[in-house]
Amino acid sequence: MRYWISILLIIVLSGCAARHRGEPSKPSAVNYSLAAPELLRIGLVQNRMKVVIEVKQDALLLAMNNRSQICTVSGSVELNLTDSGVAWKSGSDSGFNATGLIIMPLNPVGNLIWDETPYPGEFLIQKRGQGLTLINIVELEQYLRGVVPWEIGRPGLIGMAALEAQSVAARTYSIANLKNREVLGFDMWADVRDQVYRGHSGLDQLCDKAISNTAGMILRSGGQIVEAYYCSTCGGKTSNINQVWAKESKPYLVSHPDGPAGNYHCSASKYSKWETVFNGGEIDQTLLITLPEYIEWLEASELRKKWAGKYFIPASPGSDPMTPGRLKNISIQSRTASGRVAKLAVVTDAGKYIVCGDRTRWVLAPPSGRFSILKSAWFDVHLSRDAEGRPDQVTLKGRGFGHGIGMCQTGALGMAANGTSYKKILKHYYPGSSIEQAWK
Repeated sequence: MRYWISILLIIVLSGCAARHRGEPSKPSAVNYSLAAPELLRIGLVQNRMKVVIEVKQDALLLAMNNRSQICTVSGSVELNLTDSGVAWKSGSDSGFNATGLIIMPLNPVGNLIWDETPYPGEFLIQKRGQGLTLINIVELEQYLRGVVPWEIGRPGLIGMAALEAQSVAARTYSIANLKNREVLGFDMWADVRDQVYRGHSGLDQLCDKAISNTAGMILRSGGQIVEAYYCSTCGGKTSNINQVWAKESKPYLVSHPDGPAGNYHCSASKYSKWETVFNGGEIDQTLLITLPEYIEWLEASELRKKWAGKYFIPASPGSDPMTPGRLKNISIQSRTASGRVAKLAVVTDAGKYIVCGDRTRWVLAPPSGRFSILKSAWFDVHLSRDAEGRPDQVTLKGRGFGHGIGMCQTGALGMAANGTSYKKILKHYYPGSSIEQAWK
């Protein structure tokens, strides 16, 4: 059985290892029974001067404001930004619309292609800000078909319970985040800012079956739809959400062991233990960028500043936190209930920066490799110093991959391989929640 768990973890990590899900914006307050399956607006790309859509079969080109029919299109449809709207061209036909355009295929499943990826549903193209925004309007269950295999992988029949758990978690997250990105004109991003969604590319029959098996099922707690966050590998213990992000605590997003000590559910993951090394001047070069970004991130939100507390202590009057200078020391001031870093003190020529929670992963972004931020905030710091006493090598030894909140995907696969049902998996990762039908 250990062999099969290891194989499952290789599969899931190959699907999600490059992902770095950051702190999301606050979901809309959603507490209602849905009357029918929801249509979602998924943001694919924004600020483009030109978007080219391939239409495999005939589709209707509609005006965005009233859905009035403009013409029938097929083949390549080119859309260009103009000073006052969206210009379009398809074959010998062309035109202009001030508000935006909808491409509605007569066969709605997989006949629209953008960036070599087929998408179900419709495309909405509109001018927003300084460019064009492309949005996929898609029914929820079809959307999940493009999420589940890219979020947890394609583990085969032995991982079916984990696929079912992922389906419920992703569906719950989707409903909880309706209109979350309304200021941008859509509900969710199609990437790690929300959930990885790749249309109908890489569909999987067992993932489809898991979605079908759990059709309409979501998680609720105290009558409210759960904020169903999940990550790749918790490393042995999940996180309290309020200790990781500047968010309110939730009774179902709390720190608890992910199985017996030394044999937790994701222990076979290659990210159970990891090491990142900054050599020479790499750490100084990194902090010159990431510490000012951290200050900007904090100061963009009063909630974040309140959560962080005192976050910069100048070395002398007039020291500029946006100009860190060279590193003098890094030390862990406190840890969360799960063992992750709660406060990290980074001392530079400018002063002391107090970096909080999951944001340590951005500040200590690896100097090279395919990961854009640190794998986890669960780490120890080891320093070596040069003749001047300054750090010349920083070694971070850690465990886990991701924020550690909610469901551990590799843990769910391990539980599935041991015969645990999807309902018990969800109860384990979202304690106190109930599995209910969204549509009543």
